Amino acid sequence: MSESMPKTKKPEAGVNPVYNAMLKLAEKHGVSVCENEIEQFGPNGVYTHYCKSGIELHLIIIDSNLEIEKKIFVLGHELGHYALHQKRMDEIHNKNKLLGLTNHYDNEPKMEKDANEFAERLISFVTRHLTRKLPNAA
Repeated sequence: MSESMPKTKKPEAGVNPVYNAMLKLAEKHGVSVCENEIEQFGPNGVYTHYCKSGIELHLIIIDSNLEIEKKIFVLGHELGHYALHQKRMDEIHNKNKLLGLTNHYDNEPKMEKDANEFAERLISFVTRHLTRKLPNAA
């Protein structure tokens, strides 16, 4: 008996202002974000890029079971892959396709480190930006 993938849903609006701002940023750049119960498959989040016949799709899936703080970091991390690593991820995908392998980027520690640093900086920037918008903010 095979396990079926749970239903994918768009993240809830209004949950957290930092998360909402990052979702808007992703949308502005053409990256679709959804949540799903993916912990059984391993990662907390996944970024994938598909391009064929002039159609380009960027998708981030975040584990819906995560706490909001973790979702924020995972979204920032996956946006880091989008911003920094599209070309390298395509190269790995194409190489693995030729070899008949699945796409695992775990053997690319620099990519993961870069994506973590990107997430930290993005979250800090978004938080500062939102704080400045608050009335009576210091």
